[in-house]
Amino acid sequence: MANFLDQLELLDEAISLADRAVRMARQEIAQDCGVDLAKFDAAAKLHEKPAGPWLKKYRENGVEVVRVLRWNADPHTGGTISIPTEEELQSGHFYKDIHEYREAHGLSDAA
Repeated sequence: MANFLDQLELLDEAISLADRAVRMARQEIAQDCGVDLAKFDAAAKLHEKPAGPWLKKYRENGVEVVRVLRWNADPHTGGTISIPTEEELQSGHFYKDIHEYREAHGLSDAA
């Protein structure tokens, strides 16, 4: 158990380091563009849309419903379609197909 906790602590430190690097890079880009960070962040926000769960509309008993597709750890073995949580509804996207979903999540189409 201690080994697992040590690994989590290392992962947390790596995430913090990566977060700091991203913040510093944003500041440098804003400076290179000649704008303050707040103005840069406001302009960038329009283009920064995190990839979210795959939402899909279905008809069940004649009623349109929204479901979330959840992939298994090995995507070749499929997944499940279920009722989305409130968080999934807020962060999810209606991808047109598997290629768009994979591209948004930085996954290879061969995956």
